[in-house]
Amino acid sequence: MNTQTAASQIPVSLHVLKSFTLCVSLSLTILFLSGTTNLNAEANLLGGEEILKKFVEATGGKEAYEKIYNRVVTGTFEIPQGGLHASVTTYSARPNKMYVCVESKEMGKIEKGTNGEVAWDMTTMGGPRLLEGQEKEDYLREATFDRFVTWKTVYSKAECTGIDDIDGRQCFKVIMTPKSGNPQTFFFDTKSYLIVKSETTFSLQTGDVLIESYGFDYKEVDGILIAHTSKTFIMGQERIMVTESIEHNVEFQEDPFILPDEIQALVNRNKRMKDKP
Repeated sequence: MNTQTAASQIPVSLHVLKSFTLCVSLSLTILFLSGTTNLNAEANLLGGEEILKKFVEATGGKEAYEKIYNRVVTGTFEIPQGGLHASVTTYSARPNKMYVCVESKEMGKIEKGTNGEVAWDMTTMGGPRLLEGQEKEDYLREATFDRFVTWKTVYSKAECTGIDDIDGRQCFKVIMTPKSGNPQTFFFDTKSYLIVKSETTFSLQTGDVLIESYGFDYKEVDGILIAHTSKTFIMGQERIMVTESIEHNVEFQEDPFILPDEIQALVNRNKRMKDKP
């Protein structure tokens, strides 16, 4: 989710603001949860693909996931170091649609989304913008609905490379290579097979940024085990997302994935420019 900063506290760059909604996307990924050593016998027996299957089973099973076709999450997002707080609502749907709205009285509204083809963001400070290149590809991947169930649609391989100790928990270290973009590392508890931590380097407009996420407070929602609190670290700063409600298979009165007028205008402008002889 995302937060805003009071101008009287710490300065916030547009780069940081635009990273907020990316943190939200990654936090939603980490929602589904319960010193490196050499590969031991158990790790040798389990490849990355098998660990992912066990993760799906541990969080509810493929059949439970397949019953869900959209999700609405509401909650709060804060940056403790900056004293910043915001409300967040995230809409997601199959196969890769997402819309995130972050609001606070300090910074107004921050929006980011995709209809599955066009990826965009819009902030009070920066206005509307289309995501392009690797930044767009990263966001489309993050928007893939329950992507650990259908991971082969966006990843080319998943490799277990060892066992790591994460806060006293032994975890399989699985490196997942996207079809486009930087590899992502996920740490699965060797007993529960739940994701304990993730590490991802995302491509943003101003450069690459490493984001680390952790998930806590797991609760079952419609047969799926979901973490209701996540901590994300970006550029040394902690962000905390607390989920207040999760709804599945919602009948929307208005389609949340329709492009805003400002974004559609940019799409139309780009099309006109490409069509010029």
